Formats: sequence, structure tokens, C-alpha cells
Amino acid sequence: MEEAKEEIEDKKPHRYLKPVRFNKQEIVNEELTQKAYQLLIDKIDVDTFEKYLYELVEISQFNSKTLIFDFVNINYKLGNYKKPLFNLLECYCSDEELLSFKIYFSCLNLLSSDTDKFILELISDLSSLWVQNDYELDMLHEFYMLNISMPSSFGDDYYHLSEAEGIAKAIMYSKEVILKFNFFKKSHDWKGFLKCIIEKEEEHKNNIIKTKYTSIEQSKSLSNKIIDLLKGILGLI
Repeated sequence: MEEAKEEIEDKKPHRYLKPVRFNKQEIVNEELTQKAYQLLIDKIDVDTFEKYLYELVEISQFNSKTLIFDFVNINYKLGNYKKPLFNLLECYCSDEELLSFKIYFSCLNLLSSDTDKFILELISDLSSLWVQNDYELDMLHEFYMLNISMPSSFGDDYYHLSEAEGIAKAIMYSKEVILKFNFFKKSHDWKGFLKCIIEKEEEHKNNIIKTKYTSIEQSKSLSNKIIDLLKGILGLI
């Protein structure tokens, strides 16, 4: 009975203490957890993650007591692989670290998005995170203010920013978030990251951002017009 109990215990994910000084293995673990989170939110696919994972096995320490071992033990070909993956991340990472990852990758997605609609959805998601966390995450407050300051179902009287202005601000804020994430990540100070404040540039009296922003759809339309004009000049159309 005792042997069976020990066998079950061995199969449970191991909890890892946060190191004070980071050696090569801790750095590998840090990169691995970030890759795993990218897989969890579909930023990378299973094939990409498995390729990364097995390359890591070849160059790293690999035994039943390492974090890599727990990741390798997950069957990523099964449709429900995200549940054990999340459980493992939850076991290894603190709540603050997981939340920091979520904010960080949301901002990365916002900066790399090619549609205004998706950017607006991400602004809404980041705004909701501020509410869900009892209004305590200072850095998300600005995304919340953006979300309620843009056009909504409440009507024109309830907002003072256009979507283009709001998106321009969100891009600026996201860049600031990523810089702060990379700074606090070095010391694993996730609480410090979540509590830091986004530094805003001085704005005009009417709250319109100084940086001129052209929506993605407008940019595409303008580019198409220029291309058509050039084709006309060259006699291609």
C-alpha cells in the first residue's frame, strides 16, 4: 500500500522553489514555462512546442525530478492536453506569474495584430482583467479607461475618444507594458510588475494623443489606391 502511494506521489508535478540566483537550469525552466504558456493561449502550435521541447531534452539535464520531465510526460496529441498543461504551469508558477504572462502576451498580440477589431477585443480583455482582479492591478487601469472612453452601446455622449485614438493609446501602453515585463522578469518580481504604473506621455487638453494614427483598414485602402494609381501611370490597368 505504501509503495503504491509513493508511486502515485512520484507522478504528481513537482513544486519548484523560486531560486535566489539563477543558474543555467533555472533559465531553461523560465524559457520553458513561457513557451508552454504560448502553447496554452494558441500563440504557437503543438508541433512547434514539441520540437522545442525535445531539442531542450537533448541539451539539458533530464531526469524524473526536472521540470522538463513533467512536460515531456504530457501527451500533446490528445485533445485535452491543455488541462494537464495548465495544471503543471499552475503547480510551477505563482498566480502572479501566470497573470503576468497573460498580460504580456495580450500586449504582444495587440502590437502584432493586423486588424482594428482584434485590437479592440484585446483592449476589452485587458480592461476586464482589471475588474476581475478587484481593480488592484495599476498597469491595467489605463486599458480600462480606454475601454470605457471609446464608442460603445451607451451612445456618443458617453465617450471622448475615437477608436483610432484609443488604438493609438493602446499601442503606446502595450509597448510600455512589454518593457516593464522584461525588466521585472529578470528578478521574478511579478508582484512588482503587476503593481507598476504605465507612464503616459503628456497629452493635449482635449485628451487626443499627439501621435497620429491611421486605422489598419484605412492604411490598406490608401495603399491599394496608390498601387492602382501607379499601375495606371505604367499602363498596367
